[in-house]
Amino acid sequence: MGCRFELVLSGAPDLFLFSAGEEAIELIEEAHARLTRFEPGSVVSRLTAGSEERLDAELFGLFETCEDVRTASDGAFDITRGGALALDADRRTVRVLRGDIDMGGIGKGFAVDLAAASLRESGVPGGFVHAGTSTCRGFGDAE
Repeated sequence: MGCRFELVLSGAPDLFLFSAGEEAIELIEEAHARLTRFEPGSVVSRLTAGSEERLDAELFGLFETCEDVRTASDGAFDITRGGALALDADRRTVRVLRGDIDMGGIGKGFAVDLAAASLRESGVPGGFVHAGTSTCRGFGDAE
């Protein structure tokens, strides 16, 4: 995703926050590994190369959201950069019909959401997840 991610966590002992933060960072790294177009083994790179990919429900849902937003925005938001995708909801597969994929418009937000959800599920009382200069999410009570 080409940017720095930062976590600010509060409301619990440091060791607990550190451990929960490490888990959140791992999720961010996993999201990057799946969504980057710069690594040949990523889902995005394999799709762009012509592969049909069967995805887990979470990642397939992201592609469905991308298609919904593309339609609602009349193509102003388009991860295929003018191309087209084929999504099969029954099989949870995605294939690029034409064009290539760039998740830059949504990938950071996806990773931030995953990290924030993980932190909340871990029991972190409050926090802030920041990605680059464009994407952030806060949760919990302000101290």
